[in-house]
Amino acid sequence: MASITLRGLRKHYARHTTRHTVLHGIDLDIADGEFVVLVGPSGCGKSTLLRMIAGLEDISEGEIAIGGQRVNEREPKDRDIAMVFQNYALYPHMSVRQNLAYGLRLRGLPAAQIAQRVEAVARTLELDALLERRPKDLSGGQRQRVAMGRAIVREPAAFLFDEPLSNLDARLRVQMRLEIQRLHQRLGTTSVYVTHDQVEAMTLAQRMVVMRDGRIEQVGTPREVYQRPATAFVASFIGAPAMNLWRARVSADGAALQLDGGPWLPLPQRRADLAGRTVQAGVRPEQLQRQDAGGPPPRDAAGLPSGDRLSDGPVPSVHATLAVQFVESLGAEQLVHGLLGAQPAVVRLPDGRAPAPGDALPLRWTAAAWHLFDTDDGRRLD
Repeated sequence: MASITLRGLRKHYARHTTRHTVLHGIDLDIADGEFVVLVGPSGCGKSTLLRMIAGLEDISEGEIAIGGQRVNEREPKDRDIAMVFQNYALYPHMSVRQNLAYGLRLRGLPAAQIAQRVEAVARTLELDALLERRPKDLSGGQRQRVAMGRAIVREPAAFLFDEPLSNLDARLRVQMRLEIQRLHQRLGTTSVYVTHDQVEAMTLAQRMVVMRDGRIEQVGTPREVYQRPATAFVASFIGAPAMNLWRARVSADGAALQLDGGPWLPLPQRRADLAGRTVQAGVRPEQLQRQDAGGPPPRDAAGLPSGDRLSDGPVPSVHATLAVQFVESLGAEQLVHGLLGAQPAVVRLPDGRAPAPGDALPLRWTAAAWHLFDTDDGRRLD
């Protein structure tokens, strides 16, 4: 196992007479044995970064160290890493056994040692009964297990995963996520995993690296990133459905905000530093509650019932009305889409009596649920 250190990594491509920059100075420390997920939209540079760690892409600027050793000039085969690709990359004319053994044969390991490692990995991944089959005779999930086995059998210092589950159906993706989690718990090998799927990122990562346009937006545990997004982009990208983000004006005394001509809504505490400013105000869909007569009051961050004042006492509750446009039923819950004033909003509610299009749905939430972001650079305002 080994740590991975990235310092000032940049990647440029020449385009005719201009230079296109894909990565803009990436700094990242990955601890020995850690499972880190690089997540972001297509084109954000996450796969390029992974390929640079693997040695499959040249480094324009910066330094990569694996296990404390600089590897910029080392060939991929000399970096002691193993990569699992999206398309499996299995040899079609070889059996599962031969695919698993191929890399070890190239390294010149004794036949007995190769057989021992292959059998051990086959048991770990439940491939014992498939060792004599060829890739064409396997399901997608089985092929992906063979691809993972080929990486594991090498006993590398680090695993690199490049969107390995994107070709699988939804059920198999869930199954394979669980298998990858179990493997990491068992092996404890440093792992870097690339995906655009936030569910994969949230469920697999010990730490997430959220990327955008070749830069790192935020690094943290899934809980940290979800609960305290560092930017409006992270807030909108992490979470399904995405956080509601509305353009709002803070009152002159910093005690409330107004969504484009709507009513004034209280903040959890006075923000004199934001008085009179325009901000982006966000609330997660699951934090918006239906205002039913006789229902329990919303809770503040400490779990206490919300009040209706700004003080050192209970956090105030927020009340608003959603003009319902349509409802998505997801079985155990429903997503209600509509307008809050003039701005679109999504509310996640438990399954029950669904509002109908055209209804006015009264909502409430604790003012502690607000997330405020700068309208220019998107950074968190706190």
